[in-house]
Amino acid sequence: YIDLLLDICETYFNDRPKGMVLDMACGTGYIPDCFRSKGFAALGCDIFKTAITVAKSKYPACEFEVFNGRSPSRLGEGRFDVVHMREFYPFTRSSDFERQKFLILEYLKLLKVNGYLIIVGSNWCVHRHLDYCRMVSWLNKNYPKQIRAIGPFRESLHRYFPFIKRSRFLIWICEPL
Repeated sequence: YIDLLLDICETYFNDRPKGMVLDMACGTGYIPDCFRSKGFAALGCDIFKTAITVAKSKYPACEFEVFNGRSPSRLGEGRFDVVHMREFYPFTRSSDFERQKFLILEYLKLLKVNGYLIIVGSNWCVHRHLDYCRMVSWLNKNYPKQIRAIGPFRESLHRYFPFIKRSRFLIWICEPL
């Protein structure tokens, strides 16, 4: 999964991210540890204290924090090379486009120049809640020089990456807003 994300970034942006990653809704820490195994420093955040307790015991080489995700600026603007969200609540179980826009802009501020914001959700859930095309259109219209967006990935990629049939991706690369 992590290799696929990094390969997609390299293919579309001619760059392979490295550095510090923030994984929102990290659960028990598997994804932050996968990023760590690829050379990243990783911070995993989740709203559930029990999940973070498990993550800290299973993956002591990563950093973990209980955090609900509503005020991302407290994590440090310009701190991360990658912000990764997989099945993160505001984008998978809410259709509040205004709130989603606000949060995306807040999370983009956490990125270093040329950082990546990656949003992943399962097809059965995300397509009903995050309107990818509308979001990409809004970002490209309002931030054409700062943000380059790719996704959601289309059927043509499914023969190369079969599990994408179950997932939708949005990947943004960001310059300062």
